[in-house]
Amino acid sequence: MTPTEFKFAALKETRVVGLLETPPAEMGSLATTLYAGLHAQLVADELPIWAIGEDVPDGVCQPMVWLLAFLLAPRIGAPEEEVARLTPLGAYGMEKPSLGERQLRRFLAQKYVSQPQPAEYF
Repeated sequence: MTPTEFKFAALKETRVVGLLETPPAEMGSLATTLYAGLHAQLVADELPIWAIGEDVPDGVCQPMVWLLAFLLAPRIGAPEEEVARLTPLGAYGMEKPSLGERQLRRFLAQKYVSQPQPAEYF
């Protein structure tokens, strides 16, 4: 999924933007800003993710949409019920991980290749 498609999908997941609507430009720029922050947080947590300008991998599209939609919903005026619906799906960094975070970590763990520590010879 391209970054633009990904951001539009997250805006539509908030249910503030209709499925067939094109989001206003200010919502698109807000989604871009929040995605950059989310991406930086994932990198800071040392998750092996893609570069910010690259396409979102197919296996993590839905979890990432939930994570970004959770961040977007309160900022674009989604009703409290919608924010409450998105919390167990897309909250990141909570004590009890959300479904989106668990799926994201599970997918990224499949790509993990351990680097054995070389033996030290004296």
